[in-house]
Amino acid sequence: MKSLAFNIGGVPEHFNLLFRKAIDEGVFCAKNLDLNWKYYNGGTGDLVEALVEKQIDIGVLLTEGDAKAIADQNSFKIVQVYVNSPLHWGVYCGAGSILQSLNDVKQPSFYISRFGSGSHLMSYRFC
Repeated sequence: MKSLAFNIGGVPEHFNLLFRKAIDEGVFCAKNLDLNWKYYNGGTGDLVEALVEKQIDIGVLLTEGDAKAIADQNSFKIVQVYVNSPLHWGVYCGAGSILQSLNDVKQPSFYISRFGSGSHLMSYRFC
């Protein structure tokens, strides 16, 4: 029986280690699945782009980023929840900073990993 082959991508985070481990140990091959895993360092935005460009068949990415991409008329869908706990984002400054809260910032600016990424979507909340 011929294996089904899929290109799958995710960010280099601890929760994706299980995919890598299962692929390396042949767990999916035993089910006639040939998964080719690739890490995307650019986060959710990078994964959305890879899905749009059909570089991957499956992406493990933030639901918020995928929902935004779907709202932007991209034709993919959410098929499964993988991590069921909420993400906890933080806004940080140096220990010696005079800033005590975001109210102290007159014109906030944020570094993001990539447009459409979780950090980009999170920054909308503060700007």
